[in-house]
Amino acid sequence: ERDAAGNMKNKLLVSGIAAGETQDALAFLGASPLPSGLTETVSSWEANGDMDVAIDVELLLGSGEAVDVRTDLRVENNILDFTEYGLQVDALGGRVVFDTRSGLSSEGLEGSLFDKPVALTLGSRIDSEGVLDRVSVSAQGTATPQDIIQMALTGVTVDAMLGQAEGLFDFDAALTIAQNTDAEYPTQLTVISQLEGMTLDAPAPFAKTAEERRDFKLVMAFKPSAQWFTGNLGPEVEFDLRFADDTLDQGLVFLGESP
Repeated sequence: ERDAAGNMKNKLLVSGIAAGETQDALAFLGASPLPSGLTETVSSWEANGDMDVAIDVELLLGSGEAVDVRTDLRVENNILDFTEYGLQVDALGGRVVFDTRSGLSSEGLEGSLFDKPVALTLGSRIDSEGVLDRVSVSAQGTATPQDIIQMALTGVTVDAMLGQAEGLFDFDAALTIAQNTDAEYPTQLTVISQLEGMTLDAPAPFAKTAEERRDFKLVMAFKPSAQWFTGNLGPEVEFDLRFADDTLDQGLVFLGESP
């Protein structure tokens, strides 16, 4: 095969299969030629359970080009702990692919979050120069207000509002981790819901019945020693709050519909 300069080179192909503990596979990935940001992200995950894995390695001999590695993991009844964010998924099953060329992807990942069914999607984004610039974990499931509070991510302001709520509601959530160190807030968690099934016992415009649908969006951005929360509760409530070391540094809350 020809290298980037057009010279003919021999290609080494190695394929294999293995079975074992998922944590060992994550340790292998952390030391693999995958993009450094992805290996650092994976290294912060903790897994408990078994897996089957297929591994393919390609190396163009004498070319000086990077090794291409693809690992295809299949897990069943695993526990996956995103330790940095206090999130633990139980009874996890499905397929996860790590590839030096295309990044991170998944198929049919399902498990239990907050003791309730959840569907997960792992992914990544490659920029125009072929460099991995974002890793993402998306989830669709159900939760109670107390579940969200126990995540210890939302801050005292949002927790105070959720502390007056009860019920069970559906949500879509997305955790994105920028691989570009220039990002001001490299980690962002977005939660979207219509809050149907949740009651909010509070003065207007916060009050809400279980039957009522209210568009809710919360975006939580994180960097060392600082957090930035933005979002809305229907058209009547919008907020933009910045915290330094868990202390409100500056913020705006708008009440009433925009003209």
